[in-house]
Formats: sequence, structure tokens, C-alpha cells
Amino acid sequence: MSVATSFLQPTWMTVPDWDYTLGPEVGELCSAAGFAPDAPQQLILDATFAIKDGRPAAFEVVIIGPRQNLKTGALKQIDLGFTFLLQMPLVVWSAHEVSTSTASFRELTEMVETHDFLARQVKRLYRPEGRERIELHGSGEVRFKARTKSGGRGLTGDKTILDEAFALKASHLGALLPIMLTKPHGQVVYASSAGMIDSAVLRSLRDRGRRGDARLAYFEYGDTRPNEGCALVDCDHAVTREGCVLDDRERWWQILPALGTRVTEESVADLRRSMPPDEFAREVMGWWDDPGTAGGVFNLARWAARQDPATTPSKRLALAVHITPDRAWSSVAAAAPRADGRMHVELLKHDRGTAWVLPFVRARLEKRRYVAVGIAGGMAAGTLATELERLPNFKTLNATEVRRACAGLFDLVEAEGQLAVRPHPDLDAAIELTGKKAGQSGEWVFAAKPGVDLSPSYAIALAAHLARTAPRYNVLDSIL
Repeated sequence: MSVATSFLQPTWMTVPDWDYTLGPEVGELCSAAGFAPDAPQQLILDATFAIKDGRPAAFEVVIIGPRQNLKTGALKQIDLGFTFLLQMPLVVWSAHEVSTSTASFRELTEMVETHDFLARQVKRLYRPEGRERIELHGSGEVRFKARTKSGGRGLTGDKTILDEAFALKASHLGALLPIMLTKPHGQVVYASSAGMIDSAVLRSLRDRGRRGDARLAYFEYGDTRPNEGCALVDCDHAVTREGCVLDDRERWWQILPALGTRVTEESVADLRRSMPPDEFAREVMGWWDDPGTAGGVFNLARWAARQDPATTPSKRLALAVHITPDRAWSSVAAAAPRADGRMHVELLKHDRGTAWVLPFVRARLEKRRYVAVGIAGGMAAGTLATELERLPNFKTLNATEVRRACAGLFDLVEAEGQLAVRPHPDLDAAIELTGKKAGQSGEWVFAAKPGVDLSPSYAIALAAHLARTAPRYNVLDSIL
């Protein structure tokens, strides 16, 4: 049992069984050093210093949490326990950058030097940047290192701490873990914020931790509904975007374990204003940059194969408008089934701003009739609804229909002989950067990094959906 009492529980947590733990003793040591663990940190200490059958219950400990809330403090407390309580012969603390490992050394050294009961145990402080270490009288040493691109050589200690684990590569663990497994008291501690696109090692640890692993202690704080709940379905999460979940203070309280103690709502709001939206989402909210969320949902080889410069639509054309959340770009697209059964799609116009959209649509409608004219009501183009709803066959697509439109375009691209795309360079560029964000139901919409213009992708998806779902026997059929 943990000695930690009431507190914000980790969003995801698995811990192995143990016989007893030295976590409380480590907590007392840290308290005496003026760095008392809070309840979430004590929970981590209890699992890290737990013993089962005479050896550490957890061979690996993973800590994933928001900036300024948990990670660095927990690592310092763990290191104090490894070095000054257990007096392990060698602890290696590594980080992705020299500056990070050096900062960790300085913070720990300051704590040691200001408390006599720790300072008396120190034989030597070795300070050259990139090679810092603390040596104790008798047994006990901690070295601070930056990881190299070539792999994990030099990272092996009796205990190894891997800070900034989002940057770990397979080569680091390939050189490290086999040796660590031979050490009877060996442990590896990982700490990081949520992973980036290329954080394959950390993502593997996340997947193991969330499902449970017999020798892994896993603690993660993060949002259980990333990318869900914004007023705009295609919200770009800009600071000025009204109704964005990144500004939801109630959600902050469900994610940030130090909120109300070391962290205030005002300090989180300051980070929100100063950080890029994608960085705030990852570093503070715990949103993972998983493959597919920043680009790559479409198979580009299949997309290229669907190009047909000579494609001609039937008379049953549908037209769709889409505008980026910041209203910087707009797109108008058309779609219609062809006689051979393929869905014809084309980007009619893609340009900056929104002022041109209504005149352009009206001009198109003066030349011919469309079986449907539509927008996504919950997105930025919804502001045009009042002007457009007077047009014949106007339709506002709800969130469910938008999700089906996105999935429908994906299916058309994947299937052989179902899609004919009139080539357009702006459309190609958008398709290449189009990713997806999924909701709890598993359904998804298009998504990309903030600042990426996906209006062409959305416009053709909405147009194809309108063309596919328009009533087959329409009064217009006798006119067209």
C-alpha cells in the first residue's frame, strides 16, 4: 500500500505486486532535504522502491506527466533515494540535451550543499559540463550524461534514469537493457511529457503501461479526450479560438496533479498564451502526437492513382464550402457521380480569406443548378449559413455527417475504381498533410498540425458526401 493519501490519481496507472517498500523512508529523506514529495510523487516513490522476492518489484518505472507538475521533482527524489539511501555504486542520469542533464546536476547539487547531512556524505563534486558527477565517501556515485545519437553506451548503471524519454531511440535501449537485466538490483526509470510523432520507444512504453505489465510501474497524467469538446469541430486550438478545450479550466483540474499547490490556474493560463498550441496540448494537456494526427491518413500512391485530368462529372453536381478555423483560407469544391460509377471530385477554388466565397458560389449557381450546396455547420464555414441557406438545396452538415464525409473520402481513395480526382496542386498539398483525430466512439475527422490548411481536403470530402446522399429522384432531375 502507498502512504499517499487523497490526491489526483494518475489518469493511467499500473504497478506490480510487492512484499514491502522503502518509499516512505525515501520520502522522509527528501523531506529532511527540504524537498518533501507530494502525494503523487510519494505514490511513485512507493512503487519505485518496492521489493518483491528480494529484488526491485519494478524493473522499469515510467513517469509521463505535464510540464511543471511532476516529472523532474520525482526524478530528483528517486535519485536521492538511489544515491544517499541505498548508496548504489553507480546511478546514471541521462537526458536528451546536455543543458538538461547539467541543470539536473546543478539542482541536485544545490540541495546537497545546503543540507549538512547530505554534504557530509559527499567526497567530490565533479563539475565539467557534460561530465558532471557526485561521488560519495565509500559507495555511491551518480553521473549526469547527455545521450548520444550513436546509442546507449555509457548509460548503464546499477540504476539508470532516462529523462526526456520522448527522444529515446531503439539504439539507446538496445545497448542498455540487456546489460541492466544482468544486474540483480537494476532498474530503469523513464520520465517524459507526452510523446511526439517520432517517439516510438516512449509510445511502446505507453502501450505496455496502459494495458499492464508484470515488471513495469506506470504513471501517466493526461487528457482522456484529446481533441474533443471544442466549439469548432476542426478547431486549430489557437489562443484566440473561442470554445477551445485547451482553455477549459475544469479539464485542467482533471489533468494537472500539482494544480492548486505548486501550480496555479494563472500560471497555466500564462503557458497557454506563450506556447504554440500543439506544444501546450502535448506538454500541459498530455495530448500525444500519434502517427495519423499530424498527417499521413491517405496513402499517397493510391491518391496519385486516382488522378484523372480528363474526368467529367454527371449533371448531379454537389457543391461544398469549407473555411479554416482562423478564416485565413477558404475552399469550394464540387463532386458528382460519373456514368461509370466513379465519384468525380474537383477543387473549384482555393484562396485566402473569406470575402470571395459568397460571390464565387452565387456566380456558380447562376450558371447551373446543383443537387446540393453544403457546409459543415459546426465549423468556421457555419458563419456563412445565414447567407447560404436561401440558396436552393442548401444543407448544413452536422458533426456525424462530417465524420462520415471524412471516412467516405478515405474509403473512396482506398478502393479501386471508385474515385476520379481532377488534379490540383493545392488539393494534393492538403491531402499529403491530412491526418485524423478520433473521438471516443472511434469515428474521426480530418486533423493536422496547427497552421496547416485542410480546407481543400474537407471541401472535396463534404462535396462527395453531398453528392452521394442527395435524393436520387430530385425535382431538379427533370430540369437538368
